[in-house]
Order: sequence, then structure tokens, then C-alpha cells
Amino acid sequence: MKKLLGIIVLGLIWCSVSFADEIAVLDCKNLKNPAKWELIVDLDKKFIKFGEFENWKIKHIEEFQIFAQHTSGGLKKTLVLDRYTGFADLLITYTYDDKIWMKDSFVCHKLEKII
Repeated sequence: MKKLLGIIVLGLIWCSVSFADEIAVLDCKNLKNPAKWELIVDLDKKFIKFGEFENWKIKHIEEFQIFAQHTSGGLKKTLVLDRYTGFADLLITYTYDDKIWMKDSFVCHKLEKII
């Protein structure tokens, strides 16, 4: 009985480790212009890489949305990604008064693995 329980526990640990490195790569298109961006979401390390920008820290994960933020150069950048529809909203505000500097919307699709 102890051996069976040990095998089950080890099997569960092995399964959770094998799926822990899941990283999603999304192809995002700006809804206002033809610009395209690559969005990399790593839920394990809690960061999002948006295009060539630096890594954004994931602040909050909900069932339907992921919220990420990054602050630099007096600007606070907030990205909200809908996990089901693929729509992403980018809001950039000034850090000193929270006035909106820019707002953009994207539609994202998961890229398929080639190999």
C-alpha cells in the first residue's frame, strides 16, 4: 500500500513538473494600424514580454484576464489581456497624475509550434 501511494505521489509530482514550463507566444495585431507585435506570456515566472519592450510584471491573474504593468521614464504601462477572446488593451499613463498618454487595442492569436 505504501509503495502504491508513493508511486501515485511521484507520478503527480512528475506530471506537474512536466507542464510547469508552459509559455504562450501570441501574434498581436493593432486594431488602429497595420502594426504587429509578438506577445510572450510566462505565467510561471509571472512576466509578459510585449514586442521589443522590457519584461512587464504580471500583477494579477484572473480566470478571464491577465493584468501586467511596467513603469519607466515617468510612464506607467498597463496591459490587460483577455484569456478567452485574445483582445488586449494597452493603457499608458503619466506616473505623476495618472492622465492618459496613449491607449491602444490589439487582437491576439496563439502561434502554433512548427516543430
